[in-house]
Formats: sequence, C-alpha cells, structure tokens
Amino acid sequence: MLPIIEIIIFIKVGDLIGILYTILIIMITGIIGLYLIKNHSFLKLLKISQETFKNNNYTFEKIGQTLIIVISGLLLIFPGFISDIFGFLLLIPKIRNNVISYMMNKTKNKYDNNDVIIDVDQYEEKED
Repeated sequence: MLPIIEIIIFIKVGDLIGILYTILIIMITGIIGLYLIKNHSFLKLLKISQETFKNNNYTFEKIGQTLIIVISGLLLIFPGFISDIFGFLLLIPKIRNNVISYMMNKTKNKYDNNDVIIDVDQYEEKED
C-alpha cells in the first residue's frame, strides 16, 4: 500500500513543481541520508556501545540517539516523500528524545516485571 501512495505523491508533486525538481528533491534527500549514515555510522554506534559497557554506564540514550539518526538516514535514502518526512522528523531532537523515552519505557516495563514464575518439571532417570 505504501509504494502505491508514494507513486501517487510522486505524480502529484511532479505535476505541481515539475519532474526535474521532484527528482532533484529525491536526490538531495538521498545525499543527506548518505551523509547522516556516514557520520553516524554503525561503527560509531559500536564504539559508543563499547564505551558505554566499559564504563559501566548502561544508558540507552547515547546508543539510541545514534541509532535513530542512522535510521533517519536510511529513511532519507529510500526514494519517497513519506519516508523522507519520517526521516526528517527523526532528526528533530525533541521527537528523537520522545522516541527514545518511549523505547526505554517499553523495555523497562517489559523487563522490570517482578511477577516471574519459573515452572520446573521434575525428571527422573530410570535405572536399568
């Protein structure tokens, strides 16, 4: 469904501003996406995670910031206006912080549940 919507938006924007400008916009957002991925690459993400664990500072915020910027870059590389809108929205620090807070709360609620029940079945081996 999303590809169909993207194609319709391409056609509408192309009719509105011209095909050359439409292609130019897509190319510029792709270049911005490549730039973001290059400067916030997975190697940087790995380096941040190693520093975090080395210093016993298990915060998700630094890793999450870099990860979201990489995801934003990927969204900008994909041709399409909807993915570009989401990519640019993730570059806004307030939105990025809200996404990180949401992810932290979801994982905290999932793993801080103290109602853990361990059910063990007893196994007896028969002697021959």
